[in-house]
Amino acid sequence: MVLAAVAAAVFITASAKAGLLGSVVNVSAYFPNTSTIFEAGSNVTVSSAIEYPADSFLQYDRFAQIDITDNQVIIKNTLNMPASFNSALFNGFVLTIISGPTISSAVVDPSSQADPVWIAVVTGNKLYVNFEGETVAAGASTIIDINPIPEPSTMSLVGLGFPLLFAFLRSKSRLSA
Repeated sequence: MVLAAVAAAVFITASAKAGLLGSVVNVSAYFPNTSTIFEAGSNVTVSSAIEYPADSFLQYDRFAQIDITDNQVIIKNTLNMPASFNSALFNGFVLTIISGPTISSAVVDPSSQADPVWIAVVTGNKLYVNFEGETVAAGASTIIDINPIPEPSTMSLVGLGFPLLFAFLRSKSRLSA
């Protein structure tokens, strides 16, 4: 019985790990500013597959491939030649989390081969990646490390799990005494 309670507490705690797998997201291309969608992407569920393969953005940048993992966004130029982004206030991608955890922070990974001009997290559910005026080398990837925050419902499960476990263990020790 105690083993079952410990296993339940571990399961509840493990479910508190934030990550984007299973979240519903949307990536759209914006140009010439952050208010103008140049090409809307479809809503997808984050999985082990590449969420936006090359040719997902036929009008904007058909060779951009966007893969979203549990804690990274990877934008790759699949061309055999450099890809150039026109200068504007904003020329890039916006990731919107439709359902899932919020993002507390995002940074360009040191292993990136192409750095955006800037990235920003807005209201925890939007990640802006601006490439305006940049040229991305053939086959180069931009890797953005994100730090998702567990959803409030997950945190409440953790909040309930440990007190229930301690209460159970305490009552069990009283019965055996």
